[in-house]
Amino acid sequence: MKATFKFIRKIVPIFTLVFFGNTLRSQCGTNNWDVTSLNASSNTQSYDIARDASGNIYVSGTFETAATFTSTCGGGGPVNVSLFGSGPSPRSAYIAKFDCGGKLLWANFESNSLGWSEGRTLVVDPAGTYVFLAGASSGTLNFRTTGHTACTSGLAAANFGTTHYFVARFNTGNGAFVDGYGPSTITAGTSYTVNSMALKKTISGATTDYNLFLCGSAIFGGTDHNFFIHNVLLSTATGYSLPWWKNALCIGGHNNQAWDIEYNPVSDLVFFTGDFDFQMQYPVSGATCTWTKTAMVDGFIGAVNPASGNPWCIHCKELGAAAGQYGTGRAVTVDAGGDMYYTGAFTGNLLSVYQGGATFLGGAPGRYAMFVTRRNSTPSMVWRNRILPVSTGSCVGTGIAINTGSVYVSGSFEGGNLVFPGGGGTYTSPGKRMFVSTFNRSTSGLVAGNTSKSTDPNSDHLTAKVACDEDYAYTCGSYKGIFDYTTGFPPMGILTSSPLLSSQNAFIVRNGAGATNPFRLITSEDGTETIIADNDIYPNPTHSELNIQLPNSDSEIVLELRDVSGKLILTEKIINSAKVKLDLSKYDSGIYLMSIKGANINTNKKIIKE
Repeated sequence: MKATFKFIRKIVPIFTLVFFGNTLRSQCGTNNWDVTSLNASSNTQSYDIARDASGNIYVSGTFETAATFTSTCGGGGPVNVSLFGSGPSPRSAYIAKFDCGGKLLWANFESNSLGWSEGRTLVVDPAGTYVFLAGASSGTLNFRTTGHTACTSGLAAANFGTTHYFVARFNTGNGAFVDGYGPSTITAGTSYTVNSMALKKTISGATTDYNLFLCGSAIFGGTDHNFFIHNVLLSTATGYSLPWWKNALCIGGHNNQAWDIEYNPVSDLVFFTGDFDFQMQYPVSGATCTWTKTAMVDGFIGAVNPASGNPWCIHCKELGAAAGQYGTGRAVTVDAGGDMYYTGAFTGNLLSVYQGGATFLGGAPGRYAMFVTRRNSTPSMVWRNRILPVSTGSCVGTGIAINTGSVYVSGSFEGGNLVFPGGGGTYTSPGKRMFVSTFNRSTSGLVAGNTSKSTDPNSDHLTAKVACDEDYAYTCGSYKGIFDYTTGFPPMGILTSSPLLSSQNAFIVRNGAGATNPFRLITSEDGTETIIADNDIYPNPTHSELNIQLPNSDSEIVLELRDVSGKLILTEKIINSAKVKLDLSKYDSGIYLMSIKGANINTNKKIIKE
């Protein structure tokens, strides 16, 4: 994917995780939250997510025509921040910052009157001073020198030229655009797609260098896609430059693509992953590594020297999709010891390139299963695991993150049942749904998993990257229709795209990750779970009486009502009753969170008391 997010791995060294995790528990409280979607008049997407050392969350993406952030500012009521694109193809990049509790701090966006732009990936300066955004564009980019926040307005234009990809730097404090880079020339017929970015920061005396490694795919005339890695250098002494750029060559095939990239300071190597459809050579001059597939399409992993871009061939391997099958590498991260963690998907069986071609993960022909693997710096396989769809459907891992004890994988599945092995149960999706799963970092065992759901079977939910600290995992993506992501603690309500099913909105969710804030582990044996629709709870908003229509059940159903801080203010236990009336007249006006739990029910609703 990129895996489509950079998270804490790009922000703070691994040894600081425990300290910041303990600090953030008191800052963020224990409630999970759903950041209200970016409601778009056309389509809005979130591609990447990152976290800084103070626990703030950064998200990048793209919107068409117009988008609106809805959040709270300074403890007041909701404040809308509207972003308006322009041009003949009104697709604009955005970057936004939230605190760890979900409050919008600022947003900045690009308004290009002559073209389009995409905010595909971001990384945060380890010092927390800057955040870098990258993507593809046409024309001249126009970001804001003053961040557009939920509390203040006033925008001023700032321009820099680019023709096929860009890097833009923003101040993390107020979201102001600082400067940016875009190559000034481009060969006719060339087109770039940026999927991911990694950061290497070097301080030498008074000079600070930021090496920004971009990866993705490029078309050099025709239709074939070729994966590339470019090193954009920002030096406080000399400004922006391009020390080296490398493009992989398709041999006998048509497409190869790098989805994710990560820099590891321990080994001083840049790691990447992607897929290719025949044979691939990198680079086409100088030291060369060759990947040759036996599958129809196979994934690849690799590493290059950050100073030269030349390959480190001991780390350049195929994923091992079986003959006639498919594989893809979508996300990579590396720990402080140099071990590499990958996720993606495969059909059929995945063969080990470390064990003489023996089958090391079994799947199903023609249906994608998600894989997660850990390899050491030798490189040798440490462990591997999978999440497998049953009977029908496919499942793809798109993001990966680690903390002290866990590996988090985000992804999407569609068209069938998703199995969380090791006691996780199954979940049935009539459409496209997102998931987040947790694996033990030492043993590979599944710890927990959660999926989105919807009362509308035609809804589509897609997730991109994942970021984490010791207590929480964060993910972003896009959805159409109704998006319901129920966790072990009250979320901030179900998200509904507007207009329903015809537009794509962006979402961000926070999941409990530690022992005190766990995921809701899916335990349904048959994959069924009763969903209580919005119209089963009425009137909402209400002045006093609230009616709740429940399914018939011989088991106990528990209703809990909490205020927005998470404080429990009402509990009701119901047995053999299809309808419940609650008197809310004595409670203050405002927003309340109701959870309804039973044998096959785990629903959360937002209640408005007028």
